[in-house]
Amino acid sequence: MTAEELLERYAAREWDFTGVDLRNCVLDGASLNNAKFRNANLSGSSFIGCFFQDADFRGANLSNANLTDTNLGNALFIRTSLSEATLVNAFFYKTSLKQATAVGASFQGASIEQSNFQKAILTHSNFNDVSIKYSRMQKANMSHVSMRKAHVFDSDLSNIDFSHADLGDSSWDSVVGSYAIYKDTIKPKSIT
Repeated sequence: MTAEELLERYAAREWDFTGVDLRNCVLDGASLNNAKFRNANLSGSSFIGCFFQDADFRGANLSNANLTDTNLGNALFIRTSLSEATLVNAFFYKTSLKQATAVGASFQGASIEQSNFQKAILTHSNFNDVSIKYSRMQKANMSHVSMRKAHVFDSDLSNIDFSHADLGDSSWDSVVGSYAIYKDTIKPKSIT
């Protein structure tokens, strides 16, 4: 399937693209709200400035994809591969990345609100300048992440592995961080 075929089918109100192979496609600026991309191969694709509200990416491969400036409100990325993906300035609202793998991904400048990152593998990722509010990230693996100048408010970061992470210059307010691992971690001033 090509990007053009996908857009034509979507315009005809066909929203289920389960299992499609769209590697390295360019869909910048597309509005694909409610689309289903379960188990699809979208690796290396470009989705800059797209709208994916209520989209379903469960089990999909989005490794090396570019999702800069995308709206991912209510989207499902459960058990999705986002390794080396670019999610710079992406908007996550009630988004689920539960058990997703996003090794080496860039979330820099992203807005993450009321979202679920529980048990996600986020090692070596960039969370610099992110805003995280009212979110659940329990048991995520965030070892070796860079999370400088992040703003975290009223979120649950308990049981997270922050080994070798750089959390410096971040502000954490009303954050639950019990049983988190901080081995060789540069901590924010609010954590003792």
